[in-house]
Amino acid sequence: MSGGIVIVGASHAGISLAEALRKFEYKGPITILEELQGIPTERPPLSKNFLLSDINKSRDSFALRPNSWFEMKDLNLREGIKVLSINREKQVLELSDSGLISYEKLVLATGADPVKLDLGNNFDEFFLLRNVSDAEAIRESALKSKTALVIGGGYIGLEVAASLRTLGLEVVVIETKERLLERVASPFIAKKITDIHKANGVQFYLECSATSVERDDLNQIKVLLNDGNTIFPEMVVMGVGVKPNSDLARSALLKTNEQDKHSIIVDKNFVTDDPNILAIGDVAYQTETSMRIESVDNAQQDAKQAAAFLTGMPTVKREVPWFWSEQYDTKLQAVGIVPDNKAAVESVIRPSRKEGGWSVWTFEADILRSVETLNDASAFAVGKRFISTQIPLSPEEIGNQSVDIKQLYKEKSQVSSDGKNLPLAT
Repeated sequence: MSGGIVIVGASHAGISLAEALRKFEYKGPITILEELQGIPTERPPLSKNFLLSDINKSRDSFALRPNSWFEMKDLNLREGIKVLSINREKQVLELSDSGLISYEKLVLATGADPVKLDLGNNFDEFFLLRNVSDAEAIRESALKSKTALVIGGGYIGLEVAASLRTLGLEVVVIETKERLLERVASPFIAKKITDIHKANGVQFYLECSATSVERDDLNQIKVLLNDGNTIFPEMVVMGVGVKPNSDLARSALLKTNEQDKHSIIVDKNFVTDDPNILAIGDVAYQTETSMRIESVDNAQQDAKQAAAFLTGMPTVKREVPWFWSEQYDTKLQAVGIVPDNKAAVESVIRPSRKEGGWSVWTFEADILRSVETLNDASAFAVGKRFISTQIPLSPEEIGNQSVDIKQLYKEKSQVSSDGKNLPLAT
């Protein structure tokens, strides 16, 4: 098969792109090349619902789309096919099955891969979590283990820790930073999440790292820590972050950002320095925003914008980025990006009207930049509206606990629609 649009990666970004192309009435051939064998699956449940599901439950239950969907949309999904190289001059891809495929436009939706620390960790009980096969292996190991070590206190590591603890394992988490979620969450939210895990029996070693993993004379896994402690877990899961999967792009000499783990540099339309090649999702660094966001929502929005560009449709309005995580019976939702300019940042903490719920409203130079919530869907929805519309809001206003935030938004949005408010924040 030749021509048309070829998508490398049946990721959330890749599948969403194919869907948007058909929605925008692109009639040409669309081929999706996926290195992994089997139907593409959702990624978020892998560290949560999948680990807790019955071991006999089919991975199809977590499929991004059923096989019939690809047929209905006239999409050529080719599983178990790796792209070995890109010939940019001839616009041809060399494939792992010895085949070649040409393209009119190529879209790289290759996502990001887990970072693997070299700790001498080449044994069966050591796991990374990237795909459904990894999740299946972790689940099988958990069912025959009593103790686990999770390396990394980010969202993935904490979700895995919560799942393993729910399955009854004793869990230890080590994190190199002085607190959990340091890069992505406010101190208040991080403290609440830490307390929730501790209440569920998880043990933490902060400002701590593993220096080596080996087996002792009794064939036990032995993890040496930089503070002198030693841990003997039956299984280890590493979740210390991800890096953009840009090897294919780099081998084709596309421009990448060395300061951002060699993410692929794209313009506002997600076009690389080759006009016939685009990149979207976790792998793409957009120069217009100087950002690369790792989330399902961002991948889907990239896909819609790229599809609009490829089909000549009007530019799709981009929504403010949002994220979510589930740990035990706690749901964390966040909208916007928590600013790291601590000198100009002010956070306002509001308890929810429902017991146990909280929201953190973070301002940078008096402009609302992010809203994080724990078990407070109402605050998340209102915060998303405030950030999306850029209706001016002050820390003092949101800090007034007697004010109903839904009513506050209603009043301010009415003023905005009447054109009587102050200029919108930028």
